[in-house]
Amino acid sequence: MTKYVMILFYASLLNTVLASEPFKLFPKIDYWEIGEIDHYNTNTLYNAINGGSELYLKYNFEGMTTADYLHNDNYITVELYKHASPIDAFGVYSMERPQEDKYLDIGVQGFGESDYTYFVAGQYYIKVRALKVTDESKDAMQAIISKLEKNLNGEAVFPEEFNYFPTKNKVRFSERYINVSVMAYSFLQHSFEVKYRNGEKEYTLFMLKSDTEDGACRMLQAYLEASKMIKDVAKNQFISINDRYNGDIGLMQVGNYILCSRGDLTQEMSEQLLNEIANNIQRY
Repeated sequence: MTKYVMILFYASLLNTVLASEPFKLFPKIDYWEIGEIDHYNTNTLYNAINGGSELYLKYNFEGMTTADYLHNDNYITVELYKHASPIDAFGVYSMERPQEDKYLDIGVQGFGESDYTYFVAGQYYIKVRALKVTDESKDAMQAIISKLEKNLNGEAVFPEEFNYFPTKNKVRFSERYINVSVMAYSFLQHSFEVKYRNGEKEYTLFMLKSDTEDGACRMLQAYLEASKMIKDVAKNQFISINDRYNGDIGLMQVGNYILCSRGDLTQEMSEQLLNEIANNIQRY
């Protein structure tokens, strides 16, 4: 009986420590009081963001902690979305990031205006919003953001895979990371994507990442079979297929990556661009 009670005691103590850990993340700001702090997990996130939890759950969501900073009749809401890895946090951010917003050099990357700032720091996708824009709220937001960036970003940097992509004709801030179901195929995963524009022509280059070279080979073969293209493909060999759902797709396996292109491209240009990515991978 005593042993059972002790087990319950230590389990309760551990849960208390774990539950309190996210609450330590909110920095103190002069003249602003931190209100009630709420924490949401994979089962309750749906209630916190009006049913928009599906996207977050696709990116190995671990928990969201939120609090309001209160000052007179104004408040600043801070939401900290924690994911399993920095690339997961960046992935959600990249899917929500609007093309037309002002981009900010905060954490890994951020965007926003005077009343809100969204950014990525380490494993966290962070949202900071003010009810009313005042000199006090601007200063407080800047202080909150600076302290969160310092405390949470760690060694996180912009995902290195995006360094492999060509820079010519690249659409600024178009980098995206898609974790699952790339092009609506459940077996295509971990895609780093960049959009390009050359006059009226638009196209996308992307690379699928596997843990191993054999894994990339299996993923490529599964895609070829699904596209009714049953054939052997040598490593570093460029091929082009017609995907009935996604149009013409250029493909090339390089190590544990599958390089891809789609959009308004000739086969010659597609091959040239994928070869440029392949050369950059080997260079890095």
